[in-house]
Amino acid sequence: MPRLDQVLCNVLSNAVKFSLPGGMVDVSLQQEEGMALVSVSDSGCGIPPGAEEQVFAPFSQLDSSDTKTAYGSGLGLHITRQILDRHGGSIRYVSAPGVGTTFTISLPLVA
Repeated sequence: MPRLDQVLCNVLSNAVKFSLPGGMVDVSLQQEEGMALVSVSDSGCGIPPGAEEQVFAPFSQLDSSDTKTAYGSGLGLHITRQILDRHGGSIRYVSAPGVGTTFTISLPLVA
């Protein structure tokens, strides 16, 4: 279970890191067709269309400028995807620049 803790920590950390001061981070859990779905939504800067490969790539950050406001290694979401793959799960996101992002983690439920 510690690896699944890391998944949640990585996604929550990013949601907080990329939200503006006073922004919101919302977490929800639901069950659907034998899967647990954890959604983490933020009111941050959003992710531009077509950036999925870069979002989950190792050592990758969308903003590599000298004026960026959020820093990190660029490994969090890459590691998150690897952990979920090994547990039979997945991660996806829906986003709009300037509006925010919702990451959804899917994990199979054990009977």
